[in-house]
Amino acid sequence: MATPATFVVLSEIGDILLGDFDGSYARYAPIYTKYTQVLAGERSPETVQPLMYFSELQNVAIGGATPFQDPAEAYKSTAEITSAKRARGFQVAEEAVRLDRSGRVRRAAEKLGVSAQHSKETIAAGLLNNGFATNHATRAVPLFSNSQPLFGGGTYDNLISGDLAVATLDSAMIQFQNFVDDRGLKINLMPKFLAVTPSDGRVAKQLIGSPREPFTAENQINVFQNEVQVIVNPWFTDADNAFLLGAPGDSGLVLVEWQGVRRKAWVDEDTDSLKFKATYIGLVIPGGVDFRGAVGIQGA
Repeated sequence: MATPATFVVLSEIGDILLGDFDGSYARYAPIYTKYTQVLAGERSPETVQPLMYFSELQNVAIGGATPFQDPAEAYKSTAEITSAKRARGFQVAEEAVRLDRSGRVRRAAEKLGVSAQHSKETIAAGLLNNGFATNHATRAVPLFSNSQPLFGGGTYDNLISGDLAVATLDSAMIQFQNFVDDRGLKINLMPKFLAVTPSDGRVAKQLIGSPREPFTAENQINVFQNEVQVIVNPWFTDADNAFLLGAPGDSGLVLVEWQGVRRKAWVDEDTDSLKFKATYIGLVIPGGVDFRGAVGIQGA
């Protein structure tokens, strides 16, 4: 069993490692929170089920009865905690801590902070990375599809095929601004972000930042200038894909978190060792809660 002196020394070092972890984890602002809504999970499975919209107001005579319409539940989404927990830790013996003149133990906490940040970004980016292939549980189509089913009947198209360019961005803008609710009514959503990989970062910034339309010889005005903000996300896996997105809450991009990143340092008295771990419980909803507020540009 650890002596009191050993316990104190290891505990003090554990407190230092907690600070090292926190500084490393918070070094960079998260990318996904710019366009992804984070919901607090309160049960498992967590069910997110938007209401079906109402029809437009009906013309009635003065003094006439108001026509009523029952709210209806649209296509529900679920996320389960059973597949959402992530964890990683390390342990070092008392002797290794006492003789750690190179600072290896302190760097371990810093690197675990990087790992935790990377893990969250990877989980969140997976919603868009898989948005062309992974079906929503009840809509039965991916987040981006040419035939998104409307609960009130009919379909909608939020998928553009082709590499990011003037023509594909124009098509995505048109699709975005024509979004309809489940009754087919216009909902007037406006795009806010163009999210791309580092490979398409230059092209995206030229499309959005140039005063004149890029890649043409006519020198006409660039109508897309400063219309949206470019987000370069290195956690996107396909260099040819791009995403036109609304603000958090204006789209169905949702990350459910039952527990944020937690870290803990403690002394194992049986082995006279210092242990450190980080855990996180969160999961994106495949296919998104809703397809509205997101248009995918799928490159070749």
